[in-house]
Amino acid sequence: MPSADTTEHLTSALPRRVDALDGLRGIAIVLVVLSHGWQLWPTEWIRSTTWVEPLFRSGNYAVTVFLVAAGYLTFVTVSRSDGKGVPPTTALLRRVVRIWPSLVAMLLVLALVSAIDTTDDGANVGNAESFVRVLTYTWNWYVMENLVTSRPDFGHLWYLSVDMQAFIIVAVLLYLLRRRPVAAIAALTVLWLVLTWWRMHVMHTEY
Repeated sequence: MPSADTTEHLTSALPRRVDALDGLRGIAIVLVVLSHGWQLWPTEWIRSTTWVEPLFRSGNYAVTVFLVAAGYLTFVTVSRSDGKGVPPTTALLRRVVRIWPSLVAMLLVLALVSAIDTTDDGANVGNAESFVRVLTYTWNWYVMENLVTSRPDFGHLWYLSVDMQAFIIVAVLLYLLRRRPVAAIAALTVLWLVLTWWRMHVMHTEY
């Protein structure tokens, strides 16, 4: 049985839940769902109603809310300078445990459909590797090199891979700089500027 000191250390290392942050993430979830249902909603009415249409076109902004919230939670989890911060490996394990059950359940259903439905257009020569890449959070890299053979219905699952990769980089960076807050802020600022520049570059060259 863990000692009182050990229990206190583990408890203090966990970030406290912030009601305002949970509420903001809840709103973001609703916006993401709304923006992905254009084949279900009465689009003519949505487009003709000025105050309604933005609610169904704010999915990208909602994703940004998730990324900022995840960055904040990562910061308060691993960057504590009092020695009670969580190592990146522990933070990563917690994140995988939270995400994997629903991801595995979804992939099992898709695998079953692919096996018994002969009209499933998603089944192709890259079917098995597509599943493996999603589970290992390398789906975004696989799609870039194997667009034709990758499963098209996995679509936005690239976000999970990018999110996990960014989480690992930021968690390690913040943990290494946990006793140097000024350096941590400077590093995050530089990283943000580089990513902003890259996004503008990609939009200019690919769209």
